[in-house]
Amino acid sequence: MKRYISYSAILALVLTSALVFFNQCSMGDTTRVTIQLKPNQQALKHNENQWLSKIFYIFYKKAYAFTVWDSVRNEVLVVIEGSDMTTIEVSIPPLQTSYTIEVPSGSQRIFSVYGINTDNSQGKNWGGKVITDLPPGADTTINIYMIPLPTEITPSLAAGIRLTWYAPSGIQGYYIYRATNLNGPYIKIATITTPATEQFDDLDPELVMDSTYYYKISCYNANGESAPSDPVIQLYNP
Repeated sequence: MKRYISYSAILALVLTSALVFFNQCSMGDTTRVTIQLKPNQQALKHNENQWLSKIFYIFYKKAYAFTVWDSVRNEVLVVIEGSDMTTIEVSIPPLQTSYTIEVPSGSQRIFSVYGINTDNSQGKNWGGKVITDLPPGADTTINIYMIPLPTEITPSLAAGIRLTWYAPSGIQGYYIYRATNLNGPYIKIATITTPATEQFDDLDPELVMDSTYYYKISCYNANGESAPSDPVIQLYNP
């Protein structure tokens, strides 16, 4: 009986030690990240009166992006990507501005956060992005500034491939990205420095007839670059 108890105690000690060891290994392969969502300061300065902005939206039929971050979302989506990790997607409460998560450590981790307005077909109308390295076992905080996104992006055929969209306020310009595959890689093909612009023509002579092209648009301002829009697709056969 004594021998049985001794063997059981030894077995329990071994299992406990193994569990602690594997937990420590697991924690060592991840980084505890706290994401802090920050308002778009340029947009706030651009239009400090959110009620005027809302009235403007009521009478103006474009998918106008309110310049006050707290007023324009009923869903927030966090997307974390990396070349050697499985993509993480998490929805958090719309008014929550801080979120902590364990992320696989490694280089070039891409954190994208989207504000989504499901009330009026705007969809992803705000986005922020940070690319950073995550050392194993660390505890870090990243600030993501939420920047307005263009809405209702529509591709069509003209002399080349034309993109049209509704311009948000509180930005300085746009980056246009193109790919030949839905999952990328997306290559920056244009920088637009006029924030009121609502059209881009891809006149690249290297476009191949009857080929499908995928486009994303991001906005930029003094806070940095937004997360990209969802891709739009166009078959090139003018």
